[in-house]
Amino acid sequence: ILVAQQVDSLECALVFTGTNHFGELGSSVKQHLTGYCGFDQVHAGYRDEVWQLSDHAIWPQVTKKLAKCSGVRCVGHSLGG
Repeated sequence: ILVAQQVDSLECALVFTGTNHFGELGSSVKQHLTGYCGFDQVHAGYRDEVWQLSDHAIWPQVTKKLAKCSGVRCVGHSLGG
């Protein structure tokens, strides 16, 4: 996972890698939209990845960076899109 921030607008991208192992296949094949954290039309694969990351040791570092963003877009490769 990578957090990239545009210097001018402070908008961020939460960047996911492609499917790295069989255990991630479930998130990769989900192509439907769902709700998450008060947002509608969230890609279910990205929602699942963020949800799993919230239990990971790196999550406090990620949220610290995201708190400095004016907006966040989730992007990546192979999570169903």
